[in-house]
Amino acid sequence: VLTAVLTLVRDSVGLPTVLLLYLLLVCVTAAVGGLRPALATALLATAAGNWFFTQPYSTFSIYDPEQIIAVVVFVAAGVLVSVLVGQIARHSADAQRARAEAQILATAAGRLSTDQDPLVAMLTHLRITFDQDAIALFARTADGSWRREASDGERAPVTPEAGERMPIGG
Repeated sequence: VLTAVLTLVRDSVGLPTVLLLYLLLVCVTAAVGGLRPALATALLATAAGNWFFTQPYSTFSIYDPEQIIAVVVFVAAGVLVSVLVGQIARHSADAQRARAEAQILATAAGRLSTDQDPLVAMLTHLRITFDQDAIALFARTADGSWRREASDGERAPVTPEAGERMPIGG
């Protein structure tokens, strides 16, 4: 769409203006779509800028050294913006993950510091975190049978066979 509009006013708009508008498109694409779509947009914009807006038109040849410099700078800026926006997105995701982990740890620490049995508090936290109806912790006794050490939630299993089993420890 941008190329179609710019081709209509090609005689009154210079290559630097065209490349700046394409660079804005690359920035928006990087912000919305990330690194790969922005790199693809930068390459396509370079090709479109060269094909439609450098003399001779409809070729990938550029005779004016100033236009060659403008296109090279555009490609470098487009790649740089794409890479930087990709890094920002990764850092943002890392920060969001760290905040979530800190929240979970703070909640768990807060529950452990109450008067409630710490084992039950931890089971409650696990049940809520993993969206379960009930949770129970069993230990094997000396005679080989199972003893329920702690539980939380309605209808907590009374034996390991009564629920999903996840062995912990040896």
